[in-house]
Amino acid sequence: MKKNKFIVDCAILCALTVVLQLLSTFVTNAFQIPLTLALIPVAIACINYGARCGLIVASALGLTIYIECALGTQVSGNVMFLLDPVRTFVGSTLRVIAAAGCLLLVAFFTKKFEGKKWRTFLLSALMPVFNTGIFIAAFFALFNSLMHQWANEAGITVATFIFLGLVGINFVVELITCTVLCPAIIAALRKIKK
Repeated sequence: MKKNKFIVDCAILCALTVVLQLLSTFVTNAFQIPLTLALIPVAIACINYGARCGLIVASALGLTIYIECALGTQVSGNVMFLLDPVRTFVGSTLRVIAAAGCLLLVAFFTKKFEGKKWRTFLLSALMPVFNTGIFIAAFFALFNSLMHQWANEAGITVATFIFLGLVGINFVVELITCTVLCPAIIAALRKIKK
């Protein structure tokens, strides 16, 4: 019974991740408002359910982003996909899995503080930090010439392009939503579990 509940919970988090990513892309494209909520279920999976569920949910998010790049719903991602689908896969799918892996490592090393609220806040805040940090590193390593081209077209330095174009408001939204919503959801899940 416990194994079935784990599978169901993990499947629900995967489905929620896909829906939130598609919704976020739609809102961003339609209203030019960067909205990213899909990291929330990934963080919850990593923090509350452990490595297996965390990596599965991260894979669901990464594959959804990759498919969006391939289909063109993520415009800049589509440019990268058309240049090199393999490097785009690394920069989208494997990047999210790597970010979840980093979060799981911190969770492992802070396991003795599992009941502390600060740990949940820390882990929730680290999910967007790892995701964005690895994204920047991957973009820099895999699509360096494209990054320079886009920065030149915008008439700004590469550093400005990274912080305003790649990170910008999106990172702030991810950080706020993860830090505010994840601890509350995890606390509710733990109360239900008792």
